Amino acid sequence: MKSVRISLQALAHPFSLLSIGLLIFNDQVLKVHAPSFLTGKLSDFAGLLFFPYFLIATGGLLSGLLPDKLARRLDPGLPVAGFIFTAVWFLGIKTAPAANAFSESALSWLLGYPTVIVMDVTDLAALVMLIPAWRLWLRIERADSRPAASPKFSRVAVYFTALFAVLATSPPPMPEECGIFSVRDLAVRENVVYAGLRDYPEETYLLAQSSDGGITWECVPDPPPEVQAAMGEAIASICSARSPSTCYRIINQSLYYPHDLDRIEEWIDGTQAWEVAWSPPSGRDRFQDRYPKYDLFGGNYVDQGLHDMVIVNTVAGEVLLAAAGDQGLVVRGPDGTWERRAFGVLTPVPYTAENLERAIDTTSLEGFYAYIAAIGALVVFSVQSWLRILPPSGTIGGDGRVFNRSGVLLPFTITVISILVSLFVLLFADLVLSPLKTAYSFIELLAVLVLVFALLSPPISFFWTWSRAWMNAQSYDAANRAIKLTAVGAVLVFFSVRLPFIAWAFGWLSHHSTATGMAVIAGVFASLVFLHEIRRLSLTQPINPTGHLTPNS
Repeated sequence: MKSVRISLQALAHPFSLLSIGLLIFNDQVLKVHAPSFLTGKLSDFAGLLFFPYFLIATGGLLSGLLPDKLARRLDPGLPVAGFIFTAVWFLGIKTAPAANAFSESALSWLLGYPTVIVMDVTDLAALVMLIPAWRLWLRIERADSRPAASPKFSRVAVYFTALFAVLATSPPPMPEECGIFSVRDLAVRENVVYAGLRDYPEETYLLAQSSDGGITWECVPDPPPEVQAAMGEAIASICSARSPSTCYRIINQSLYYPHDLDRIEEWIDGTQAWEVAWSPPSGRDRFQDRYPKYDLFGGNYVDQGLHDMVIVNTVAGEVLLAAAGDQGLVVRGPDGTWERRAFGVLTPVPYTAENLERAIDTTSLEGFYAYIAAIGALVVFSVQSWLRILPPSGTIGGDGRVFNRSGVLLPFTITVISILVSLFVLLFADLVLSPLKTAYSFIELLAVLVLVFALLSPPISFFWTWSRAWMNAQSYDAANRAIKLTAVGAVLVFFSVRLPFIAWAFGWLSHHSTATGMAVIAGVFASLVFLHEIRRLSLTQPINPTGHLTPNS
């Protein structure tokens, strides 16, 4: 294939070799030992110079699996497709959360360890490298006049080196401070706070220390034995040195009741009772578990527990610190105010969405449910409208023809049956075809084709059926109004179901169950209102003698 030959020549060009070597050195050395703003940009600029060639070569090699005639027809279009795909894909991973998450997941699956692709609009400046890359391609293509031949071994070696450069990205920095990816234990010695996590293979502690009440931290490579011994000591409660009658304790509710979060209680001698001093807002744990965050062990699980607590004297006064796992620290300042504080890169997950984009992202599942509800409402409203505006079956028109509703609604009926069959195939294809020892690749291909059909057929059938219903309606006015009611009603049902969950993400509704109840009530109410309006449509225009309708004047 000509595209494979030229792309391998382009990969073996000195400029491409330089960019491949620079990408490998940057990812494997500079990003690990000297990370900076420059190293992040360098990978993008170096990678975009040679990646289109690598992509075109890969596409050409894969096209060899196709019939020769089809492969030859596709070959001339591979270069343009490779450059366009590179530009669109890079634009997506830098600006679109969905494309970024998909690419991260695919790369993590290929490499076997978590990877992070940073979303940064300023990285789009690297797209300028596609211009010299395209000019180099055209130059090599014009100079290529040799017949097809087997590629040289050196160029094949360059191809696999490029493959290594693309895949062998450096692992992301661990979300930890001094190796601590979860703050579990605290200790105080001479007004110095030590925070640590037990390193079980060595039965020692990874430690960091702070001399300013937990504001700044530094690693402790060789912690003193007495500090090591103090870590992990169980503390039932702790009292203020300046006010011994004021004590604090941690209530570990989440260990026994997953929906009840840990809290800190305070004992003041005058009240003779424990009172809640700090607690997470009720109902926000479900939002936090959905909030996008890097998790060392995969997933978005948020550690809601409180594990240890100390009080340290500072120049400003006493400071209480509680170890909050991967959420950093919970701190009571000298002035009595409580706050959650980051520990290194362990940043507390917020309780509410910061903006509309984050609210939509964290409630994407509910958005899908709202979409399903809107589709269901569209179906119900449409069927009710068709039954209302179409003349009864058996009606004889002026031309003597007998009207049949089923004929008008046939496209919609076929689509409903086909969607049900599609769902059956998607759900049970593996179960039905496995006894026949059918290749799993065939099952996957069939599922994709069925899914494409299930997505495309409803809008086509709706448009087709509505067109036939409008042409045969008893009243054009009623038909036009029915179309408006159906479209507006489906949109309002969508937002009626969607908006309560957006409000929950912003914290306007504390509990997800409250948002669910409001969504159900609002969706049902909107559906009933529009169904009532559709049934009230007035039909005043008879069928004309030719069997078609004439609009009202």
